[in-house]
Amino acid sequence: MSKLVVVIMGQNCENTIQMCLDSVKDADVIVYCDGGSEDETTNIVGEVIRDRDGDIISNEYDQEDKKMNGKQRNFYLKYLKKNYPDDWALCLDADEVVGDFGILNLKQAIKQIEEIENPITIYCPIIHHFIGDLGHEDDTRPVHFALNRFFKVTKDLEYPETEHPVLKGDSNSRTIEIHLWHLRECLGVLETKKKFESNVKKSQMHSQDQLKQWNRDMLLGNYPIKKVHYDLLPFPIKNYFNLNI
Repeated sequence: MSKLVVVIMGQNCENTIQMCLDSVKDADVIVYCDGGSEDETTNIVGEVIRDRDGDIISNEYDQEDKKMNGKQRNFYLKYLKKNYPDDWALCLDADEVVGDFGILNLKQAIKQIEEIENPITIYCPIIHHFIGDLGHEDDTRPVHFALNRFFKVTKDLEYPETEHPVLKGDSNSRTIEIHLWHLRECLGVLETKKKFESNVKKSQMHSQDQLKQWNRDMLLGNYPIKKVHYDLLPFPIKNYFNLNI
């Protein structure tokens, strides 16, 4: 049977990479494509793949190059073509987490797909974009898809060298019922986690039950709040967050 290779692309992502790695632990191979991390990212990945099939590949990511995202994806795609031809790949960013049982479901899907004559070989998982906290997600459309993120590794595949490239190949694409959870727009929850863990150790003002409830409410967006009128915001805040544009 073909292997399922998970490729994770990131740089200085020590705050999210462990969650991403935990969600894909049932993959046959984990490949991390690093853009030049200077934090603990590669050490964290190294610990996870040390006793299993996996690899860390590196290519310096130039943040000023508007074509860099496509270039970086072609870099790992070239690696896949050389080392895992005709296997299957799921490609993630380091701040994305695969839903429960997602990897096992993908393995089952591979079995079913390979039993079909002339099957579709490029698929679009469902993706959820957290907004602000872990209790809210983007609702600008009924369903969001991560375009062409799951595919069979074939010679014809290529990424356009653009900022948000979508994989191109000879096959048409189809949706697949696998869920990804994107953390980029709710990274403030990581500070909530740190504050909670610190208070559990040191705070004498609140009970442990109060702290646990605070943590749950903050992370799920249930903490009591009221709307702040735009006109009341100080100009430095408006300027810093580009609210005057």
